[in-house]
Amino acid sequence: MIDFEIMLEGKKRYMSWDKLCEFIGVNPYYPSTPELVGVKEQLADRLIIPLEDVVVRLNRQPIL
Repeated sequence: MIDFEIMLEGKKRYMSWDKLCEFIGVNPYYPSTPELVGVKEQLADRLIIPLEDVVVRLNRQPIL
């Protein structure tokens, strides 16, 4: 399971890859590593937070 841990206003928030796919209107699939890096960068940019405040996790272990 892939999810994003986002530190926002001092609190950790989580968004699963499946929920993100649902939000943007695509069927869930297993993304490539470069794709995950791009999503991480876009989340940080849109939320106006440092890149290191977004952690990509695979089975609860940080991978990016």
